Amino acid sequence: MRVLGQLEVAEFVRGHPEEADLLRAWLSEVRHHRWANSQALKADFRSVEANQPTRAVFRLGPKPIVVETIIDFRNGVVLLVTLSVSDVMRRTVDD
Repeated sequence: MRVLGQLEVAEFVRGHPEEADLLRAWLSEVRHHRWANSQALKADFRSVEANQPTRAVFRLGPKPIVVETIIDFRNGVVLLVTLSVSDVMRRTVDD
């Protein structure tokens, strides 16, 4: 997939350097996949919310980092819309 919004990711990392590795790993994963539809995306990312045909919200890490995107599956493009850190800690299975 082609990812649009990498400058925004770099800017976010400047303000949240502790999240750099997690975001780099996510970018790498997204770049090396080509999903046909949201069902295929959900198969690779269990925590993604992709209930609308073109919108997907990724929650990364324990804080979590919330990455809102618009995905054009046909053309293989992911557009980053919003990138933020959630105030709510994600619960783990052990909680």
